[in-house]
Amino acid sequence: MSEALDPLVFQATAADVQDRMVSADEFLRLLDAAEADAAMPEPSGAVAPNPLTVQPGQSLH
Repeated sequence: MSEALDPLVFQATAADVQDRMVSADEFLRLLDAAEADAAMPEPSGAVAPNPLTVQPGQSLH
């Protein structure tokens, strides 16, 4: 999942309306960018961690 998605969701659902995005168009533009970032292929040679041996806090992707 894109690292840009978490901050995007937090901003879109901020408790204070003044901290939210100005428009749905801005949200959709940033969501498209996050989606494109998530679709980027892993760098060649990258080894995915083994889910059976992953340590707490270590990412599985």
